[in-house]
Amino acid sequence: DPKSIIKNISSQTKAIMVVHLYGIPAEMKSILAFAKKNGLYVIEDCAQAHGAMTQNKRVGSFGDVGVFSFYPTKNLGALGDGGCVVSKNYKLIENIRKLSNYGSKKKYGHTIKGFNSRLDTIQASILRIKLKKLDGWNEKRRKIASLYINELKRYPDIALPKQEAKTNAVWHLFVIRYMGNDYRNFVKFLNDNGVSTSIHYPIPIHRTKAYGLGLKLVNSEKFSKQYISLPIHPFLRMTEILNVIKVIRKFLL
Repeated sequence: DPKSIIKNISSQTKAIMVVHLYGIPAEMKSILAFAKKNGLYVIEDCAQAHGAMTQNKRVGSFGDVGVFSFYPTKNLGALGDGGCVVSKNYKLIENIRKLSNYGSKKKYGHTIKGFNSRLDTIQASILRIKLKKLDGWNEKRRKIASLYINELKRYPDIALPKQEAKTNAVWHLFVIRYMGNDYRNFVKFLNDNGVSTSIHYPIPIHRTKAYGLGLKLVNSEKFSKQYISLPIHPFLRMTEILNVIKVIRKFLL
């Protein structure tokens, strides 16, 4: 929630990390204005949003840095782990390149402490081929999402994902909120009737032991008990999509 940023920054805050969650672009205009006013960097987490657009620009091109994941299940995925960082700041990119290569620009010239975080050439080759297909695959995801939204919008127990005006999501995941009192039964019914579902982030990050921050994030905590991810990928057949809708309706009616 962009409105919550103002009460969560302190004198120690250096940057705002904006997450384009599930492939739906975040509301960038007010975040960028706030960051500029307060001298903060903006880091875009685009791990689930390859090719998504808002305000006629691709995500990853708004902030100081954009970060993408090439994990195999992403909209643009390699055959293994991988990722990239994009920025218009040349000096920043030079530093990031050094960090990814043991802190070295030249072999054995380690000027900072770095990591071994290079994308190998086989993964890069696969990604170059798949990149040409990305827009087409994303368009198929949009059509599936549109069908879900049109067919499920009449049910008050289902809260559907929304996107800002002038935004084109890429629907890495299609996540609904089930707001009835029988959430577990709903999930079980779908799975028992052949609809494969997932529950992403059942424990909010700020509640985990590793990142326990002592925060009370009302939306995160509430939604984590309501979320369910429906099947979505470019290779779903129409019969499969319609069956998902049919099973959900059967439970709700």
